[in-house]
Amino acid sequence: ATVAWGCRRGKRGDGETVFEPRKEHRGNAARAIFYMSVRYGMPVEDVMEKRLRAWHEEDPVDDAERARVGRVEGVQGNRNLFVDRPGLVGRVGDF
Repeated sequence: ATVAWGCRRGKRGDGETVFEPRKEHRGNAARAIFYMSVRYGMPVEDVMEKRLRAWHEEDPVDDAERARVGRVEGVQGNRNLFVDRPGLVGRVGDF
């Protein structure tokens, strides 16, 4: 596996190339994907959802992520509800 742009790149057992963010950004990535799933009706595969839920728990929302969401709101006019209310992730049965 190699590291590029802060992401770990490697191969799955089936030979497909995969990327994984650094540990300190995994929760941020999970919450962004959850937001996209809910906002745009994009389903998340069960295996991926399980991993993303674990990342969400292992890397909780921090001040830097809250600040980024505030900057996004300034541009887009909306916020990621999973950053503002992280407990909502557990209330969603299936992304």
